Amino acid sequence: MANELEIFLSKNAIALSALVIACAGLGHSFFIGQRDKEKLRARSRFFPKYKDENDEKIHDARISIEAVNTGRRLIILTGLGASYDDNNSRTMYLGKHPDGIELKEKQRYLVDSSDVDFLIVDMQSGAGAIDFWFEDSLGDKHRVKGAKRHLLMYFQSQKN
Repeated sequence: MANELEIFLSKNAIALSALVIACAGLGHSFFIGQRDKEKLRARSRFFPKYKDENDEKIHDARISIEAVNTGRRLIILTGLGASYDDNNSRTMYLGKHPDGIELKEKQRYLVDSSDVDFLIVDMQSGAGAIDFWFEDSLGDKHRVKGAKRHLLMYFQSQKN
């Protein structure tokens, strides 16, 4: 049995070596492909209402929305969208329409709720936003992590 294995290996050593090298090359290509594709990290932060001790001014609660390109390829953000509790949605174009905003590697884009008041509450129906997402030039939607929870906190702080 061991003799048959030695004969098989000696006759097929080049083929087995080629197979191992091909598999290693395929794995390397897959790794490079995953590393080089676009990746967008989108998240929100909630800042509660507070009173400034220096000038006694009361600052309203707000939400900050951030998108960071964590991939190696350029991402073009074309819109910031919101879903509403009446099952509608609305998208606000970012940058100059239809060009959008280019995010290079490790570059970020920041939006404050004061800049998108009309997205938080739909002016036509009066419905409140329940989620946010960014849309890129390929039409892919990137959900904003934490937006649902922060929008609930925002609306609860507006009631008080």
